[in-house]
Amino acid sequence: MPTTNEKKTDNTNISSNIDTRLLLIEQQIKTLPTNDTIKQLTTALNDLRLSFSQKLDNLEEKLLLATNTNIIDAATQERKRSLVFIGLEESSLSAASARAAEDVATAVGVLDMLDVQAQPCAVYRLGKPNPANNGGRLLKIVLPASVFQHVALGKWKQLRDGIRTKAKYKRLLIRPSLTKEELEREREERNKKWKMKEMNNITTRGSGNKHRFILVYRPPSLTNFDENLDLLDQLSIL
Repeated sequence: MPTTNEKKTDNTNISSNIDTRLLLIEQQIKTLPTNDTIKQLTTALNDLRLSFSQKLDNLEEKLLLATNTNIIDAATQERKRSLVFIGLEESSLSAASARAAEDVATAVGVLDMLDVQAQPCAVYRLGKPNPANNGGRLLKIVLPASVFQHVALGKWKQLRDGIRTKAKYKRLLIRPSLTKEELEREREERNKKWKMKEMNNITTRGSGNKHRFILVYRPPSLTNFDENLDLLDQLSIL
């Protein structure tokens, strides 16, 4: 049987343990956030999320811009070393690979005639097949470097008349690879030159004789151009 003193000691220990645990609980309660603290933390967390989202959006925009810039730069560099052949008939072979091989052989043959000492990196037709197009689709030739494009274009100006004497190349035209905007500007320039040529070679009939009028075009004044056209309409040779 435990003595009275032993019982008192046990009760004291139990009471001490309870007090210690209560003290720990009180300390933990003090560290728990209040409602105001929770609101502050929630606001700060939302602000952090918003800031992170904005930074992520900015990063995505910069990455997309850099990617697009690289793509544009790559396309520009390819155009600087590319040629477009116009007026070459397409192969009638059934296999696509055989038709592609024939296009490569044709491109290499033209480069040989132009004395371009380089193998094309890529040769392919532009656009979808169109049987109604007797001249065939445009043929694009990508060369290893831009210097070969310059050599080919220079040689073409010198040798094109002789090359066109061959039946296969009688309709051949060679130009550099251009963007849509460059093609449109080139088309406008051709139309302008054609109109000027017509204006400078106007022939009218009168009394059985032909008369040639030479007009001087002074760009970029549209007013003068319209006046010249009005003058032409009013001219009559008796």
